[in-house]
Amino acid sequence: MLEAFLAYILGGIFATWLVIQGGAYLTLLPVGWCLLLHGAWKLYITILHANSHGIVLGAPFDYWLGEVISILTVTRDFRSYKQAHTKVHHTGQLLQSKDNTYNYLINIVGFRPDMSVEQLWQHLRKTLISPKFHLRRLSSRFRACFFFPFPVHNALAFGIWGLIVGLFIYTHSVWLGLLVWGLPLTVLFQISMLLRMCVEHRWPVPPVGNRRN
Repeated sequence: MLEAFLAYILGGIFATWLVIQGGAYLTLLPVGWCLLLHGAWKLYITILHANSHGIVLGAPFDYWLGEVISILTVTRDFRSYKQAHTKVHHTGQLLQSKDNTYNYLINIVGFRPDMSVEQLWQHLRKTLISPKFHLRRLSSRFRACFFFPFPVHNALAFGIWGLIVGLFIYTHSVWLGLLVWGLPLTVLFQISMLLRMCVEHRWPVPPVGNRRN
């Protein structure tokens, strides 16, 4: 867990230093982005997932750690994530209509079960660089992070990101924040999410899908 937080923070600091130095140093900027993105993804995929099962710090600390991680990665609040993950995703409803993975791949990304393999690859390549897709995903993430029907979560989200954005405004470096933190936490995060979701689970083809519980 500490390694994930350090990667998230140090990746941002390293990328900031590279931009300030300018010149040839900018060629190393993707290294800083990748380090920050690695930290964000490890927090979201590994630590947040473990938090939902209550096996990191124990209650109630897992809940608050999950909330902080969901805010730092600009994803939906931990309470709804845990409920969807433990009550739907870890049941026979996996990759069915009520599952978030199914909803994401079918209803948001636009994959269809009747597509051929070549059509699926074509649609994937097009979606990865689609401005419409990225704007829709970013809008959905912002609503889930800042405007969910849990006032405490929303207040915490506005407080944490208010401090971060306020620091960039105070130092007259909003452009720096957008380049260093904004790009990897938005477009790059969404690209990696789409690629991961495509390979995380096998579709429930009968008779396997009928046997699982």
